[in-house]
Amino acid sequence: MLRAKETLYLAGKVALSSLCVVLANRANRNNRQGFSGLPGVDDPSLGKLVISRSEVGHSGQSLIRKWSRSLMLFRIIPTRICCVAFLLFAGGCYLEPDVEVRTEQVKVGEVDRTYRLVIPNDLAENAPVVIAWHGFGDSAESMAHYSQLDRLAERYHFLLVYPEVEKFGWRFPRTDMLNPNGDADVAFFDAIRNDLPRYASINMNRIYVVGMSEGATFTQWLTTERARDIAAVVAHSGGPPKVVDKSKFERPILLIVGTEDLGHDTMREAATQYHAAGVDVEFRSVPGLGHAWSTRNNEAIWTFLSKYQLPRSTESE
Repeated sequence: MLRAKETLYLAGKVALSSLCVVLANRANRNNRQGFSGLPGVDDPSLGKLVISRSEVGHSGQSLIRKWSRSLMLFRIIPTRICCVAFLLFAGGCYLEPDVEVRTEQVKVGEVDRTYRLVIPNDLAENAPVVIAWHGFGDSAESMAHYSQLDRLAERYHFLLVYPEVEKFGWRFPRTDMLNPNGDADVAFFDAIRNDLPRYASINMNRIYVVGMSEGATFTQWLTTERARDIAAVVAHSGGPPKVVDKSKFERPILLIVGTEDLGHDTMREAATQYHAAGVDVEFRSVPGLGHAWSTRNNEAIWTFLSKYQLPRSTESE
């Protein structure tokens, strides 16, 4: 059942859409037919009255100018109202989600690491968790903006976390030459997982990871390292690192990539390999999309993730 806020929001969008249609039709009809019925007006041409200046005095000319301005307003106002209604309609799509956003820190070794925490205001107990890892050179705030996952968290009542990278990229074996401590971000995941119960009642058997670009590559490595803690994974626009043994990949995975992304074929091949290894895998190819996030697949992301949870026994392993 839709909540009251969502019902009002949808009703508002329908009303604004209807207003746009009605006013647009009225404006078009007036443009075609003119405004016969107004004093002294028979010609449909804008502001052209069937009366000449030479036939009236000063007061008459003033009246003509008023009628001309009135005609102009009758024709312009509906169009302007349509534009305002459209802007309100479009703006409604970007209403701030009903969530609390916090910046939190957690200690990983000797380093203070930061993450963006999104708590829906109506979050229930035993809530699922989605941890979203951004791409190389990106940020938690930027990913929140382009992915629009905050809205998804509000709609489906899950706790949402955006970890912030320490330097430029997530650390896993592929980047050991740049970041010698290759397990630091796996430890970051552990620290976040242990920190979250301070802010909400969470379901430890329903922790999901989502990644974009290098974040997607990292989440596949992370899932092999923390299969006992992660229920399912979504990899968006990023294939698995070579160190991932797909035959030992234990968790369901959804891969999403645009047809114009240079990594499209690589991710399709990865999906085939996961399937051959017996992994529960889905592959979504987005027509015309380059190396970017597909917000239209956000619903599909949650539909996929929400199907899975860890066996209760894994939490104590």
